[in-house]
Amino acid sequence: TEEATIDQDITKEYARQRDHLERTVRSLKAKVDKDSDRHKMENIRIMQ
Repeated sequence: TEEATIDQDITKEYARQRDHLERTVRSLKAKVDKDSDRHKMENIRIMQ
């Protein structure tokens, strides 16, 4: 029925948005880790 099709569309859109957000979070976490390592190494270099 039409209602079932709409529900499927909503479910697919929800899954698509969730996937996008999960990929974005992984990317941001990787950037934070990289920046943290860079700052740590820079601080070690400055202290020597």
